[in-house]
Amino acid sequence: MKLLPRKEGPRGAPNWIVTFADLMTLLLTFFILLLSFSNIDAEKYKAIAYSMSRAFGLSWVEA
Repeated sequence: MKLLPRKEGPRGAPNWIVTFADLMTLLLTFFILLLSFSNIDAEKYKAIAYSMSRAFGLSWVEA
């Protein structure tokens, strides 16, 4: 009895993408955890936002 040739199915993503996606998930989790433990000072945040907007040439609107 002759063996039939194997039919190749549709190719998916490369194997390394699973490891990369896992790494990105772990990094995101780490930074969310860091943010959850931090104390955010509203005045410092406002000063940084103002400084960044001036550095990038954006107009600053007081709310």
